[in-house]
Amino acid sequence: MQNILAGLGTALNTFGDVFGISDLVKGASTYAKWKGFDALFGRNFWANMFSSIEDAETSAIVPISPAGITDVSRAFTDAMCLIRTFIDPEMAEELIGEMLSEGLSSAMESNIAGALATIMNVHRGSLPPDISDVNTLAQIIDRVDYMHMQNMGLMCGSNPSTILNAMLMGADQRYRELYNPFVQQYIQYVQMLNDYLLEPLNQLKQIITELCNRIIQLHITKMDELESYLQNIANEHLARINQIHDNFEADYINYASEILDYMTAISRFKRQELQAKTTEQTFLDWYNTLMQRYDAMLDEVRAKFDDLVNDIWNYMTAGENHFISILEKMKDAFTTDDIKDAIANRIVELFKDINAYRGTSNIYIVSTPETIT
Repeated sequence: MQNILAGLGTALNTFGDVFGISDLVKGASTYAKWKGFDALFGRNFWANMFSSIEDAETSAIVPISPAGITDVSRAFTDAMCLIRTFIDPEMAEELIGEMLSEGLSSAMESNIAGALATIMNVHRGSLPPDISDVNTLAQIIDRVDYMHMQNMGLMCGSNPSTILNAMLMGADQRYRELYNPFVQQYIQYVQMLNDYLLEPLNQLKQIITELCNRIIQLHITKMDELESYLQNIANEHLARINQIHDNFEADYINYASEILDYMTAISRFKRQELQAKTTEQTFLDWYNTLMQRYDAMLDEVRAKFDDLVNDIWNYMTAGENHFISILEKMKDAFTTDDIKDAIANRIVELFKDINAYRGTSNIYIVSTPETIT
């Protein structure tokens, strides 16, 4: 009989599996248990479970304390265990556990995990410095204790060459920060020197052009006056020569006509010759005097012109020498400043110390480079 019943049960199970009756019965049973659970607890079950997040205990450091995190975990675990007594355990785990791990994963990660990270950072913070911290440290390399630099360099996880490169980049920024005002001031002085020289040169060019035009005009005017004077003098003396020539011809005719005797004619001829030479000499004296005065006038104009140009040039030269002296002093102050050598030496020593502490060998020799000109 038992065998018959067992066989009948096996047949019914097989029949149920084939036609899906067992799944239907199992589903109906699960649904009935769920409805019974919902009738008993209703929305309060879910409200209490999710309210545990809102009611979690806070702390002075973060919005949710370790005790609050524990309360939330216990509330979700209690809810999952309770609902498992009424419905299928796998469904309960999927409904509560997976919702906790999947549906709230982002919220848990950003809040609970964030709270744990904040607590650890406050009480046990041990995050090592980044290579960017070394770069920032190098930007104040001349104002920070060397032991602090060593600690930061050793705690950084990068290799010595990378640390050296970060230090060089940061030191370069510090170097530019220190000397950029100097460079800008130096450029400003050079520009001032150029302006100081170019502006007077442009004005000098205009002055010289104007003076040359005036000198040429003065030369033309004086030449016209001189020509007029000489022409008047020449006309006056030419008239005198013509008068002497007429007197000479008249005396010669009188002598030929035997109106004048020989001695009287010779006497008159000599007197007329002397008058002609005197007239000629007088004309030449006037001519030489006028030409000398004209040459003296030109020499005076040229001297004043040269004096004016020399005064302007001496003024420009004195100013240029003053600016050059300032620029030379600035250049000497820059080249003799030892802060850049101090920065380079600090970087070199730190690189050597890191290699020595880690027991590594320098892959190349570090030394202060020669100045690039």
